[in-house]
Amino acid sequence: MANTPPVSNDELRERIIRRTREEQAYHENPVYLRRERERKQDRARDILVLAALILTLIAGVVLYVKNYRFTTYSVDEEISFGDLKQTRLYAFGNGVVSLGTDSLNYIEKGTIVWSQVISLDDPVFASKGDFFALCDKNGYTFYVCDATGVLSSARVSRKIRGLDIASTGVTAVFTEGDEAAYISYFDRFGNKLSVEVKTVFTASGYPVKIALSPDGNRLLVLFYSLQNGIGESRLVLYDFENGKSSESYVEYKGEDFYESGNLLMDAAFFDDARFAAVGDQEVRFMTCTHVRKAEVTEKSLPLTDEVRSVLFSGRHVLVTRKTDEGMTASVYDTSGNETASFAVPENYSDICFSDEAVVFLEDREVTYYNLSGKLRYEGELVSEPLSAVLSGKSLVINTGEKLQKLTFK
Repeated sequence: MANTPPVSNDELRERIIRRTREEQAYHENPVYLRRERERKQDRARDILVLAALILTLIAGVVLYVKNYRFTTYSVDEEISFGDLKQTRLYAFGNGVVSLGTDSLNYIEKGTIVWSQVISLDDPVFASKGDFFALCDKNGYTFYVCDATGVLSSARVSRKIRGLDIASTGVTAVFTEGDEAAYISYFDRFGNKLSVEVKTVFTASGYPVKIALSPDGNRLLVLFYSLQNGIGESRLVLYDFENGKSSESYVEYKGEDFYESGNLLMDAAFFDDARFAAVGDQEVRFMTCTHVRKAEVTEKSLPLTDEVRSVLFSGRHVLVTRKTDEGMTASVYDTSGNETASFAVPENYSDICFSDEAVVFLEDREVTYYNLSGKLRYEGELVSEPLSAVLSGKSLVINTGEKLQKLTFK
C-alpha cells in the first residue's frame, strides 16, 4: 500500500476555505433559504398548535373541576369538647373560632390550638388578616386575638354596640352614651389611640354599623335616623391619614341614599380604597382615590326586588332577593360586576359565604354553589347543624355534640 503524502498546512487551509465557501453559497441559495424558512414556520406552527391544545386541555380540566357536581361528602375532621349546644362558629385563618357559653377556642386540623375562658351573651365578631376581635354587645370589654391566643383585652366606660378590626390589629370600638356615640381606636395591645369620632344622635343619626379599611386609616359609618316617621340612612367615610384637621376627617357623605328612599342594610371595605354599600333598592360600589384631593367614584346598580340577605366576603358581595319566581342570589365582585345570578332555596335558614363558595342550609338540607352560580352539591346531612361556617371550600358544622369538617366530593 502506497504511502499518502502528508498534507501541507497551506493546502489544508485552502480546503477549509473552499469548503466554507461551498457551504456559504449553498446556504445563500434561494431554494435553500425558502425551504429553511418554511421549515421554521412549520415548526413554529406546530409549537403553537401544541401549546393551544395544552391550554385548552388545562382550561377544560379546570372548568370540569370547578363545576363538577359532587355526589357525597366525607367527614375529614371531628372534635368533641364541652357543651356545644350554644356554640357559635366563625371562620378565621386556616381554622375556625368557636365561641361557647364560657369558652373561646381556636381550632385547626381538628385540634384545639388554644382556649380561653370567656363568657359573652350577645357576641360581636370581626376579623381581618391575622387578627380577630370580639365583644359582648352592651358589654364593656373587648378582646383582640390571633392564631396564638388572646393578645389583649380592654375595658371601656360606655356600653359597646359594635366593633371592627384592621389587618394591623388596630380596633375601632363603637360605644354609646346618653346623647352621643363614640368611635374610639385601640392598638392590638388594648392601648387607646388619639383618634376618636363623636356623633350626636340628634344631628347625625344613630350609628348602626362601622367598618375599617384593612390598613385602619379609613372608617365607614352607617347612620340611621327617623324623619317624620320615615327611616333614613346615610354613609360617612372618614380618613384619619389624610384628614385636613384634628376635628374633621370626613371624606365622603353618602346622604343621597335617603333622598332616593334607599335604606342601607350593610357596608364594608374590600381593600384600602374600595368599599360597597347595599340597600333595599340599590347596591353601590365606591372607590376613594387621592390625587390633589379626595375623590370618590361610584357605580350604582338598582335592586328591583325585596332584599332578604346581604353578606360580604373578602372580594365579593352576595345579595339574595325574593322575586315572583322565587329566591335569587347575585354575586358581585369588587368592581361592581354581577358575576353570577342564580335561583336558590326559598326557605333557607342560614347562609355560609366565602370567596370560594356559598352554602344554603335548611334543617338538614344543604345546597352548595360555586361563585359562578353552579350547583355543586344538593343533599341531606346526617346531622342537623346548629351552626355552620365555610372554611375555604369545606363546611364546618356544629351538631351539638361534635364539630365536623365536611369535604364534598
